[in-house]
Amino acid sequence: MADTKLTRILLLGCGYTGLEVARQARARGLQVLATTRSFQRSQELAAAGAEPIVLSTLDAESLASHVDAHSALIVSFPPDGQTDARCAALARHAYASAYVSSTGVYGSRRGHIDDSTPAAPDTPRLELRLAAEQAWREAGATVLRAAAIYGPGRGMHERVRSGSARIAGDGRQHVCRIHVEDLARALLRSVELPLGPETYVVADDEPAPQGEVVRYLAQRLGVPCPVSVPLESAPETLRHDRRIDAARFKRETGISWHYPNYREGFEACLRAEQAERGSNVYIVAIDLGSPVHARSLLELLDHYARDPVGGGAGLSESVKQRLIPALRAQSRYLGFLAFEGERAIGLINCFVGFSTFAARPLLNVHDIVVHESARRRGVGRLLLARAEQAARESDCCKLTLEVLSGNKIALAAYAALGFEPYVLDPSVGSALLLEKKL
Repeated sequence: MADTKLTRILLLGCGYTGLEVARQARARGLQVLATTRSFQRSQELAAAGAEPIVLSTLDAESLASHVDAHSALIVSFPPDGQTDARCAALARHAYASAYVSSTGVYGSRRGHIDDSTPAAPDTPRLELRLAAEQAWREAGATVLRAAAIYGPGRGMHERVRSGSARIAGDGRQHVCRIHVEDLARALLRSVELPLGPETYVVADDEPAPQGEVVRYLAQRLGVPCPVSVPLESAPETLRHDRRIDAARFKRETGISWHYPNYREGFEACLRAEQAERGSNVYIVAIDLGSPVHARSLLELLDHYARDPVGGGAGLSESVKQRLIPALRAQSRYLGFLAFEGERAIGLINCFVGFSTFAARPLLNVHDIVVHESARRRGVGRLLLARAEQAARESDCCKLTLEVLSGNKIALAAYAALGFEPYVLDPSVGSALLLEKKL
Protein backbone atom coordinates (compact mmCIF):
# COMPACT_ATOMS: atom_id res chain seq x y z
CA MET A 1 0.00 0.00 0.00
CA ALA A 2 2.97 2.34 0.62
CA ASP A 3 3.72 2.35 -3.13
CA THR A 4 0.11 2.99 -4.10
CA LYS A 5 -1.29 6.51 -4.25
CA LEU A 6 -4.89 7.46 -3.56
CA THR A 7 -6.15 9.57 -6.46
CA ARG A 8 -9.91 9.02 -6.62
CA ILE A 9 -12.93 8.98 -4.29
CA LEU A 10 -16.08 7.08 -5.31
CA LEU A 11 -19.12 8.19 -3.33
CA LEU A 12 -21.87 5.59 -3.15
CA GLY A 13 -24.75 7.83 -2.17
CA CYS A 14 -24.13 11.56 -2.19
CA GLY A 15 -26.59 13.35 0.05
CA TYR A 16 -25.84 15.98 2.67
CA THR A 17 -22.67 14.31 3.97
CA GLY A 18 -21.52 13.11 0.57
CA LEU A 19 -21.64 16.59 -0.93
CA GLU A 20 -19.35 17.89 1.81
CA VAL A 21 -16.96 14.96 1.26
CA ALA A 22 -16.94 15.82 -2.45
CA ARG A 23 -16.07 19.46 -1.78
CA GLN A 24 -13.25 18.58 0.59
CA ALA A 25 -11.86 15.82 -1.62
CA ARG A 26 -11.75 18.11 -4.66
CA ALA A 27 -9.96 20.74 -2.53
CA ARG A 28 -7.30 18.09 -1.85
CA GLY A 29 -6.83 17.48 -5.55
CA LEU A 30 -8.64 14.14 -5.64
CA GLN A 31 -10.93 13.09 -8.46
CA VAL A 32 -14.47 12.52 -7.18
CA LEU A 33 -17.13 10.26 -8.69
CA ALA A 34 -20.62 10.08 -7.18
CA THR A 35 -23.58 7.84 -7.87
CA THR A 36 -27.10 9.16 -8.30
CA ARG A 37 -30.41 7.87 -9.64
CA SER A 38 -31.42 11.23 -11.08
CA PHE A 39 -30.16 13.19 -14.08
CA GLN A 40 -31.40 16.37 -12.37
CA ARG A 41 -29.25 15.58 -9.34
CA SER A 42 -26.23 15.39 -11.66
CA GLN A 43 -26.06 19.19 -11.89
CA GLU A 44 -25.80 19.59 -8.11
CA LEU A 45 -23.09 16.94 -7.94
CA ALA A 46 -21.15 18.60 -10.74
CA ALA A 47 -21.37 21.94 -8.93
CA ALA A 48 -19.71 20.29 -5.92
CA GLY A 49 -16.90 19.04 -8.15
CA ALA A 50 -18.09 15.44 -8.51
CA GLU A 51 -18.45 13.48 -11.76
CA PRO A 52 -21.94 11.94 -11.62
CA ILE A 53 -22.60 8.28 -12.35
CA VAL A 54 -26.32 7.86 -13.05
CA LEU A 55 -27.56 4.37 -12.16
CA SER A 56 -31.05 3.21 -11.31
CA THR A 57 -29.62 0.33 -9.23
CA LEU A 58 -26.29 0.02 -7.47
CA ASP A 59 -24.35 -3.23 -7.81
CA ALA A 60 -20.71 -4.30 -7.96
CA GLU A 61 -20.81 -5.20 -11.64
CA SER A 62 -22.02 -1.74 -12.73
CA LEU A 63 -19.39 0.04 -10.63
CA ALA A 64 -16.41 -2.29 -11.05
CA SER A 65 -14.80 -0.21 -13.80
CA HIS A 66 -14.59 2.79 -11.42
CA VAL A 67 -12.76 0.91 -8.63
CA ASP A 68 -9.06 0.10 -8.53
CA ALA A 69 -6.07 0.26 -6.20
CA HIS A 70 -6.04 4.06 -6.48
CA SER A 71 -9.73 4.47 -5.54
CA ALA A 72 -11.38 4.80 -2.15
CA LEU A 73 -15.08 4.13 -1.53
CA ILE A 74 -17.17 6.21 0.86
CA VAL A 75 -20.63 4.74 1.39
CA SER A 76 -23.46 6.83 2.82
CA PHE A 77 -26.72 5.56 1.30
CA PRO A 78 -29.33 4.25 3.77
CA PRO A 79 -29.53 0.46 4.15
CA ASP A 80 -32.32 -1.39 2.39
CA GLY A 81 -31.29 -4.97 3.12
CA GLN A 82 -30.07 -5.63 -0.43
CA THR A 83 -27.84 -2.94 -1.94
CA ASP A 84 -25.01 -3.21 0.59
CA ALA A 85 -24.72 -6.95 0.02
CA ARG A 86 -24.59 -6.36 -3.77
CA CYS A 87 -21.91 -3.67 -3.54
CA ALA A 88 -19.65 -4.60 -0.61
CA ALA A 89 -17.37 -6.76 -2.76
CA LEU A 90 -16.12 -3.55 -4.39
CA ALA A 91 -14.22 -2.76 -1.19
CA ARG A 92 -11.92 -5.75 -1.77
CA HIS A 93 -10.52 -4.09 -4.90
CA ALA A 94 -10.24 -0.51 -3.59
CA TYR A 95 -7.39 1.36 -1.94
CA ALA A 96 -9.65 1.75 1.11
CA SER A 97 -13.33 2.08 2.03
CA ALA A 98 -15.42 3.78 4.71
CA TYR A 99 -19.05 3.20 5.62
CA VAL A 100 -21.15 5.89 7.32
CA SER A 101 -23.25 4.33 10.06
CA SER A 102 -25.07 5.83 13.03
CA THR A 103 -24.86 5.78 16.81
CA GLY A 104 -28.51 4.81 16.55
CA VAL A 105 -27.31 1.18 16.52
CA TYR A 106 -26.90 1.48 20.31
CA GLY A 107 -30.67 1.57 20.65
CA SER A 108 -31.81 2.39 24.17
CA ARG A 109 -28.35 2.17 25.75
CA ARG A 110 -27.66 5.17 27.97
CA GLY A 111 -24.61 6.84 29.41
CA HIS A 112 -21.03 6.51 28.18
CA ILE A 113 -20.66 4.99 24.69
CA ASP A 114 -17.31 4.21 23.08
CA ASP A 115 -15.93 1.75 20.54
CA SER A 116 -16.09 -1.12 23.03
CA THR A 117 -19.82 -0.67 23.73
CA PRO A 118 -21.89 -3.49 22.15
CA ALA A 119 -24.52 -2.41 19.63
CA ALA A 120 -28.14 -2.94 20.70
CA PRO A 121 -30.40 -2.28 17.69
CA ASP A 122 -34.03 -2.25 18.76
CA THR A 123 -35.86 -1.64 15.46
CA PRO A 124 -35.86 -3.44 12.09
CA ARG A 125 -34.27 -0.35 10.51
CA LEU A 126 -31.35 -0.49 12.93
CA GLU A 127 -30.98 -4.23 12.34
CA LEU A 128 -30.55 -3.43 8.64
CA ARG A 129 -27.96 -0.82 9.54
CA LEU A 130 -25.97 -3.31 11.60
CA ALA A 131 -26.12 -5.90 8.80
CA ALA A 132 -24.86 -3.30 6.32
CA GLU A 133 -21.97 -2.49 8.66
CA GLN A 134 -21.01 -6.14 8.79
CA ALA A 135 -21.13 -6.56 5.01
CA TRP A 136 -18.76 -3.64 4.43
CA ARG A 137 -16.47 -4.45 7.37
CA GLU A 138 -16.04 -8.03 6.18
CA ALA A 139 -14.94 -6.64 2.82
CA GLY A 140 -12.31 -4.48 4.53
CA ALA A 141 -14.14 -1.18 5.09
CA THR A 142 -13.85 1.12 8.10
CA VAL A 143 -17.17 1.78 9.83
CA LEU A 144 -17.79 5.20 11.36
CA ARG A 145 -20.82 5.38 13.65
CA ALA A 146 -21.71 9.06 13.50
CA ALA A 147 -23.67 11.01 16.07
CA ALA A 148 -26.41 13.39 14.87
CA ILE A 149 -25.10 15.17 11.77
CA TYR A 150 -25.70 18.92 11.52
CA GLY A 151 -24.46 21.83 9.47
CA PRO A 152 -25.71 24.77 7.41
CA GLY A 153 -29.39 24.28 6.63
CA ARG A 154 -29.73 21.18 8.80
CA GLY A 155 -29.86 20.70 12.54
CA MET A 156 -31.53 21.74 15.77
CA HIS A 157 -31.06 25.44 14.96
CA GLU A 158 -33.45 25.01 12.01
CA ARG A 159 -36.12 23.49 14.24
CA VAL A 160 -35.69 26.16 16.92
CA ARG A 161 -35.91 28.87 14.28
CA SER A 162 -39.10 27.39 12.80
CA GLY A 163 -40.78 26.93 16.18
CA SER A 164 -41.06 23.15 15.77
CA ALA A 165 -38.42 22.23 18.38
CA ARG A 166 -39.47 20.81 21.74
CA ILE A 167 -37.56 20.10 24.93
CA ALA A 168 -37.94 16.45 25.93
CA GLY A 169 -38.95 16.14 29.57
CA ASP A 170 -36.63 18.19 31.76
CA GLY A 171 -34.08 18.42 28.94
CA ARG A 172 -31.29 16.74 30.89
CA GLN A 173 -30.75 13.93 28.37
CA HIS A 174 -27.34 14.29 26.73
CA VAL A 175 -27.36 14.50 22.95
CA CYS A 176 -24.23 14.16 20.83
CA ARG A 177 -23.64 15.58 17.39
CA ILE A 178 -20.96 16.07 14.77
CA HIS A 179 -20.65 18.92 12.29
CA VAL A 180 -20.84 17.72 8.69
CA GLU A 181 -17.44 19.29 7.91
CA ASP A 182 -15.79 17.30 10.69
CA LEU A 183 -17.52 14.08 9.63
CA ALA A 184 -16.31 14.57 6.05
CA ARG A 185 -12.77 15.16 7.33
CA ALA A 186 -13.01 11.99 9.43
CA LEU A 187 -14.16 9.92 6.45
CA LEU A 188 -11.36 11.19 4.23
CA ARG A 189 -8.78 10.61 6.96
CA SER A 190 -10.00 7.05 7.48
CA VAL A 191 -9.43 6.15 3.81
CA GLU A 192 -6.22 8.11 3.42
CA LEU A 193 -4.42 6.30 6.25
CA PRO A 194 -6.17 3.75 5.73
CA LEU A 195 -7.67 2.31 8.93
CA GLY A 196 -8.95 -1.04 7.63
CA PRO A 197 -11.90 -3.08 8.96
CA GLU A 198 -12.37 -1.24 12.27
CA THR A 199 -15.43 0.33 13.88
CA TYR A 200 -15.30 3.78 15.49
CA VAL A 201 -17.79 6.20 17.01
CA VAL A 202 -17.42 9.83 15.94
CA ALA A 203 -18.94 12.79 17.77
CA ASP A 204 -17.79 16.18 19.01
CA ASP A 205 -15.95 16.56 22.31
CA GLU A 206 -18.74 17.94 24.51
CA PRO A 207 -21.96 15.93 24.91
CA ALA A 208 -24.55 18.46 26.08
CA PRO A 209 -28.01 18.30 27.66
CA GLN A 210 -30.68 18.74 25.01
CA GLY A 211 -32.44 21.49 26.94
CA GLU A 212 -29.22 23.48 27.27
CA VAL A 213 -28.65 23.41 23.52
CA VAL A 214 -32.22 24.39 22.69
CA ARG A 215 -32.24 27.28 25.16
CA TYR A 216 -28.89 28.52 23.83
CA LEU A 217 -30.16 28.47 20.25
CA ALA A 218 -33.44 30.21 21.13
CA GLN A 219 -31.53 33.03 22.82
CA ARG A 220 -29.03 33.24 19.95
CA LEU A 221 -31.78 33.39 17.31
CA GLY A 222 -33.97 35.75 19.30
CA VAL A 223 -37.02 33.46 19.29
CA PRO A 224 -39.22 32.17 22.12
CA CYS A 225 -37.82 29.19 23.99
CA PRO A 226 -39.51 25.96 22.86
CA VAL A 227 -41.88 24.34 25.31
CA SER A 228 -41.25 21.08 27.13
CA VAL A 229 -43.20 17.92 26.33
CA PRO A 230 -43.43 14.70 28.35
CA LEU A 231 -40.41 12.51 27.72
CA GLU A 232 -42.52 9.59 26.54
CA SER A 233 -44.17 11.71 23.81
CA ALA A 234 -40.94 13.28 22.52
CA PRO A 235 -39.29 12.02 19.31
CA GLU A 236 -37.18 8.92 19.92
CA THR A 237 -33.91 10.69 19.09
CA LEU A 238 -34.54 13.20 21.90
CA ARG A 239 -35.26 10.51 24.49
CA HIS A 240 -31.77 9.04 24.22
CA ASP A 241 -29.20 9.94 26.86
CA ARG A 242 -25.79 9.13 25.41
CA ARG A 243 -22.30 10.53 25.88
CA ILE A 244 -20.39 9.45 22.80
CA ASP A 245 -16.62 9.18 23.32
CA ALA A 246 -14.60 9.43 20.07
CA ALA A 247 -11.21 9.47 21.82
CA ARG A 248 -9.92 6.32 20.11
CA PHE A 249 -10.65 7.59 16.61
CA LYS A 250 -9.00 10.94 17.35
CA ARG A 251 -5.98 9.25 18.92
CA GLU A 252 -5.41 6.78 16.08
CA THR A 253 -5.90 9.33 13.30
CA GLY A 254 -4.38 12.40 14.95
CA ILE A 255 -7.44 14.42 13.96
CA SER A 256 -8.89 17.28 15.99
CA TRP A 257 -12.34 18.69 15.37
CA HIS A 258 -12.84 22.11 13.83
CA TYR A 259 -16.10 22.29 15.82
CA PRO A 260 -15.48 20.54 19.15
CA ASN A 261 -18.74 21.69 20.76
CA TYR A 262 -22.24 22.78 19.78
CA ARG A 263 -21.57 26.48 20.36
CA GLU A 264 -18.73 26.70 17.84
CA GLY A 265 -20.57 24.45 15.39
CA PHE A 266 -23.87 26.31 15.40
CA GLU A 267 -22.17 29.70 15.20
CA ALA A 268 -20.40 28.47 12.06
CA CYS A 269 -23.75 27.30 10.65
CA LEU A 270 -25.37 30.68 11.20
CA ARG A 271 -22.44 32.50 9.57
CA ALA A 272 -22.51 30.19 6.55
CA GLU A 273 -26.27 30.51 6.14
CA GLN A 274 -26.11 34.30 6.33
CA ALA A 275 -23.33 34.39 3.74
CA GLU A 276 -25.28 32.10 1.39
CA ARG A 277 -28.46 34.15 1.70
CA GLY A 278 -26.69 37.45 1.17
CA SER A 279 -29.78 38.96 2.80
CA ASN A 280 -32.04 38.48 5.78
CA VAL A 281 -34.22 35.92 3.96
CA TYR A 282 -34.37 32.46 5.49
CA ILE A 283 -36.54 29.36 5.03
CA VAL A 284 -38.26 27.51 7.87
CA ALA A 285 -40.39 24.38 7.99
CA ILE A 286 -44.01 25.19 8.76
CA ASP A 287 -45.22 24.26 12.23
CA LEU A 288 -49.01 24.33 11.98
CA GLY A 289 -49.19 24.56 15.77
CA SER A 290 -47.39 27.91 15.67
CA PRO A 291 -49.80 30.88 15.59
CA VAL A 292 -47.21 32.91 13.64
CA HIS A 293 -46.81 30.21 11.01
CA ALA A 294 -50.56 29.56 10.73
CA ARG A 295 -51.33 33.26 10.34
CA SER A 296 -48.53 33.71 7.79
CA LEU A 297 -49.75 30.75 5.73
CA LEU A 298 -53.30 32.11 5.57
CA GLU A 299 -52.19 35.67 4.77
CA LEU A 300 -49.88 34.61 1.94
CA LEU A 301 -52.37 32.17 0.45
CA ASP A 302 -55.06 34.85 0.57
CA HIS A 303 -52.62 37.30 -1.05
CA TYR A 304 -52.08 34.84 -3.90
CA ALA A 305 -55.79 34.12 -4.27
CA ARG A 306 -56.48 37.86 -4.73
CA ASP A 307 -53.99 38.05 -7.62
CA PRO A 308 -55.47 37.56 -11.11
CA VAL A 309 -53.22 34.51 -11.53
CA GLY A 310 -54.77 33.07 -8.36
CA GLY A 311 -58.36 33.71 -9.38
CA GLY A 312 -58.78 37.33 -8.36
CA ALA A 313 -60.76 36.64 -5.17
CA GLY A 314 -59.47 36.10 -1.66
CA LEU A 315 -60.09 33.05 0.49
CA SER A 316 -63.54 32.83 1.98
CA GLU A 317 -63.89 33.18 5.74
CA SER A 318 -65.05 29.58 5.87
CA VAL A 319 -61.88 28.34 4.16
CA LYS A 320 -59.72 30.49 6.45
CA GLN A 321 -61.32 28.90 9.50
CA ARG A 322 -61.10 25.33 8.21
CA LEU A 323 -57.75 25.27 6.42
CA ILE A 324 -55.23 24.99 9.28
CA PRO A 325 -57.12 22.22 11.15
CA ALA A 326 -57.61 20.41 7.85
CA LEU A 327 -53.89 20.61 7.01
CA ARG A 328 -52.97 19.36 10.49
CA ALA A 329 -55.07 16.26 9.77
CA GLN A 330 -53.07 15.58 6.59
CA SER A 331 -50.10 13.37 7.52
CA ARG A 332 -48.58 13.87 4.07
CA TYR A 333 -48.49 17.68 4.24
CA LEU A 334 -45.16 19.50 4.15
CA GLY A 335 -44.72 23.26 3.94
CA PHE A 336 -42.10 25.98 4.25
CA LEU A 337 -42.19 29.73 4.81
CA ALA A 338 -39.67 32.33 3.65
CA PHE A 339 -39.06 35.06 6.21
CA GLU A 340 -37.30 38.37 5.86
CA GLY A 341 -36.60 39.34 9.42
CA GLU A 342 -39.89 38.74 11.22
CA ARG A 343 -42.08 39.07 8.09
CA ALA A 344 -43.22 36.08 6.03
CA ILE A 345 -42.74 36.83 2.33
CA GLY A 346 -43.04 33.40 0.72
CA LEU A 347 -44.87 30.10 1.08
CA ILE A 348 -44.70 26.64 -0.44
CA ASN A 349 -47.31 23.95 0.31
CA CYS A 350 -46.47 20.37 -0.66
CA PHE A 351 -48.03 16.95 -0.32
CA VAL A 352 -46.33 13.57 -0.53
CA GLY A 353 -47.75 11.38 -3.28
CA PHE A 354 -46.62 8.13 -4.87
CA SER A 355 -45.34 7.09 -8.29
CA THR A 356 -46.48 3.63 -9.29
CA PHE A 357 -44.07 3.67 -12.25
CA ALA A 358 -41.11 4.26 -9.90
CA ALA A 359 -42.55 2.50 -6.81
CA ARG A 360 -41.34 5.47 -4.75
CA PRO A 361 -42.90 8.53 -3.16
CA LEU A 362 -43.02 11.87 -4.95
CA LEU A 363 -43.50 15.40 -3.64
CA ASN A 364 -46.13 17.58 -5.26
CA VAL A 365 -45.84 21.35 -4.96
CA HIS A 366 -49.46 22.39 -4.55
CA ASP A 367 -48.95 26.12 -3.90
CA ILE A 368 -45.97 28.43 -4.18
CA VAL A 369 -46.50 32.06 -3.22
CA VAL A 370 -44.13 35.02 -3.09
CA HIS A 371 -45.53 38.33 -1.85
CA GLU A 372 -45.61 40.90 -4.64
CA SER A 373 -43.21 43.14 -2.68
CA ALA A 374 -40.55 40.38 -2.66
CA ARG A 375 -40.75 39.05 -6.20
CA ARG A 376 -37.75 38.77 -8.59
CA ARG A 377 -35.39 38.30 -5.64
CA GLY A 378 -34.98 34.52 -5.79
CA VAL A 379 -37.39 33.75 -2.94
CA GLY A 380 -39.31 31.19 -5.00
CA ARG A 381 -36.03 29.50 -5.93
CA LEU A 382 -35.08 29.23 -2.25
CA LEU A 383 -38.47 27.70 -1.40
CA LEU A 384 -38.23 25.16 -4.21
CA ALA A 385 -34.67 24.28 -3.23
CA ARG A 386 -35.81 23.58 0.34
CA ALA A 387 -38.70 21.45 -0.93
CA GLU A 388 -36.29 19.54 -3.17
CA GLN A 389 -33.96 18.94 -0.22
CA ALA A 390 -36.87 17.54 1.80
CA ALA A 391 -37.91 15.35 -1.14
CA ARG A 392 -34.41 13.90 -1.47
CA GLU A 393 -34.22 13.23 2.27
CA SER A 394 -37.49 11.27 1.97
CA ASP A 395 -36.24 9.30 -1.08
CA CYS A 396 -38.84 10.88 -3.39
CA CYS A 397 -38.34 10.12 -7.06
CA LYS A 398 -39.39 13.57 -8.29
CA LEU A 399 -41.01 16.94 -7.62
CA THR A 400 -44.23 17.76 -9.45
CA LEU A 401 -46.18 20.99 -9.75
CA GLU A 402 -48.98 22.59 -11.77
CA VAL A 403 -48.61 25.93 -13.57
CA LEU A 404 -50.99 27.93 -15.76
CA SER A 405 -49.97 27.80 -19.42
CA GLY A 406 -50.23 31.59 -19.68
CA ASN A 407 -47.95 32.28 -16.70
CA LYS A 408 -44.84 32.78 -18.85
CA ILE A 409 -42.68 34.13 -16.02
CA ALA A 410 -43.36 31.10 -13.82
CA LEU A 411 -42.86 28.69 -16.74
CA ALA A 412 -39.46 30.17 -17.51
CA ALA A 413 -38.44 30.09 -13.85
CA TYR A 414 -39.47 26.45 -13.44
CA ALA A 415 -37.69 25.45 -16.66
CA ALA A 416 -34.50 27.09 -15.41
CA LEU A 417 -34.74 24.94 -12.26
CA GLY A 418 -35.03 21.71 -14.24
CA PHE A 419 -38.81 21.22 -14.40
CA GLU A 420 -40.14 19.77 -17.65
CA PRO A 421 -43.56 18.79 -19.04
CA TYR A 422 -44.50 15.23 -18.13
CA VAL A 423 -43.97 13.19 -21.29
CA LEU A 424 -43.85 9.42 -21.75
CA ASP A 425 -43.94 9.31 -25.55
CA PRO A 426 -43.51 12.62 -27.44
CA SER A 427 -45.79 11.38 -30.19
CA VAL A 428 -48.78 11.48 -27.82
CA GLY A 429 -47.93 14.80 -26.19
CA SER A 430 -47.47 15.95 -22.60
CA ALA A 431 -49.75 15.42 -19.63
CA LEU A 432 -52.54 17.90 -18.81
CA LEU A 433 -54.04 18.64 -15.43
CA LEU A 434 -57.80 18.06 -15.51
CA GLU A 435 -60.32 18.52 -12.73
CA LYS A 436 -63.88 17.57 -11.92
CA LYS A 437 -65.26 19.59 -9.05
CA LEU A 438 -67.32 17.70 -6.49
